[in-house]
Amino acid sequence: MAAGINPPAGQVRPIDRLDQWIDAGLAARLRRAGLETLNDLLVAAASGRRWWFLAPSIGPRRAQAILATVKGLLPGGE
Repeated sequence: MAAGINPPAGQVRPIDRLDQWIDAGLAARLRRAGLETLNDLLVAAASGRRWWFLAPSIGPRRAQAILATVKGLLPGGE
């Protein structure tokens, strides 16, 4: 599991806010980059753009780890 991921009890849904699943500092950086929900992150990654460039202190390796963890949290590994 990637650093900064804090799975709460309950079912994970794509519409869940990022701050429900990751630490507050990381969620705040992602929010400033325009990513509010798990789905926002998945859509940004699927677009092929380098979404992590807008989030300070997140490079390609950390971005890949965060994305892999988020995909693993979702039912069916969406």
